[in-house]
Amino acid sequence: LKVRGWRLSSPPRYSTATPRFVMVVFKGSPAALEQDPHQQRLAKQLFDLIKAKQGEAKAQAFDATFKTADATGDWYTIVECLLAPVQVVFNELDVVVDGDNKPKDKTEEVRNFFMVLYSVIVFNVKDDAELKRTVLLVCSNLMSNKEQHTEARLKLLMMLYNTFEDDASANKKPAILHEVLKCVLDYAGDAKQFDFVLPFLEYLDDWMASYNLTEEEHRSLLLTLADQMRKMDKRQDAFEYLQKHVNLLSKDEASSKAAEKQALRLVTDAITLPSIFQFDNVLQLPAVQALKKSNAPLIQLLEIFVNGDLNDLQGFQKKHPKIFDDEISFSACMSKLRLLVLATAAQGKTELELSEISQVLQVSVDETEVWIVRAIASGVIEGRIDQVRKLVTIQSAFQRVFGDDQWKSLDDRISDWIEHSEALLKVMGVKASLGV
Repeated sequence: LKVRGWRLSSPPRYSTATPRFVMVVFKGSPAALEQDPHQQRLAKQLFDLIKAKQGEAKAQAFDATFKTADATGDWYTIVECLLAPVQVVFNELDVVVDGDNKPKDKTEEVRNFFMVLYSVIVFNVKDDAELKRTVLLVCSNLMSNKEQHTEARLKLLMMLYNTFEDDASANKKPAILHEVLKCVLDYAGDAKQFDFVLPFLEYLDDWMASYNLTEEEHRSLLLTLADQMRKMDKRQDAFEYLQKHVNLLSKDEASSKAAEKQALRLVTDAITLPSIFQFDNVLQLPAVQALKKSNAPLIQLLEIFVNGDLNDLQGFQKKHPKIFDDEISFSACMSKLRLLVLATAAQGKTELELSEISQVLQVSVDETEVWIVRAIASGVIEGRIDQVRKLVTIQSAFQRVFGDDQWKSLDDRISDWIEHSEALLKVMGVKASLGV
């Protein structure tokens, strides 16, 4: 299968245009919709292929079925009939030239078949509900085979997305775009082709904003992405999408079984991922708070990461030893909490003696420098070790909790900065007026 490269063309930074997949799916550039599509043309193409590959009898049977469907005038039935034998179209991608072992390039024919099919749908199916039903039928057909011609099927799904994005702006169907995009993501993951869509996820927020999604649809899309990222072992990305998903759950929805499952996964990820240090925003989520009824010890552990110390964690481990298993490691929790405790100790200070850090972290003085280096590398503190003076100079430290007090402190600092800036501007103005 010879498939050309494809790229993403994003709108200008402040444009309101809908982002789209811009691909050279097969040879040549993406074609416009057929202005005079004929379902009979597709039927004739299928008839010829079936006759050549499967014999006259099966071709005649298809022809009779199609004529019956076409006579109904029901476009869903017509499209369903055209899709039923469509595997014969994909089989053309495997045709071998006589005397050669290389597949004959039939990608253009496959692309054109679906382009005409998409045109038939766009120009004939006017009812929104029926259009959505018909498009999902096409998606289901393309997604039905996760083993053969997966790259071509994925790109045809993406071409279906572009079909509606390219339609006149007044006729765009955000609900259709959302459904097709979800099918693209699901199939890309199931067919192990998700690497193809990764470059586009940077623009996902813009896409979702353009669809006018309901909260349920928004959550569903985020959960799909989280699941697919987890399948690819991209746990950090999976965590971020899952956090957005759980964040959209209302208080009423937060106590459902589905919400409990996702919140439990989110908390476990937050605790076990080495790069996650901000826990207060996870703890305050309604779905996470709801876990206090069914998974109280896990929430207690989460609270220790928010504002506890090493003694708190050691005491918790004695009370709840069973919570620490192959996934949640006690030693890994101690390591992460040491970094957070160091950040707490460094808050509001410009210097910390190594001996003081040693006591806070419950490690020997010799090990202290190793933990400081880890903290700096993790971004928990910003500073420099002064080995001569046996201390660490601190420029900034991670804020474990950012609540009302922290916002007030930030507001005061900004106000002070504004006052100092205004005073400086006045001095500069006076000097300028005096010609100094």
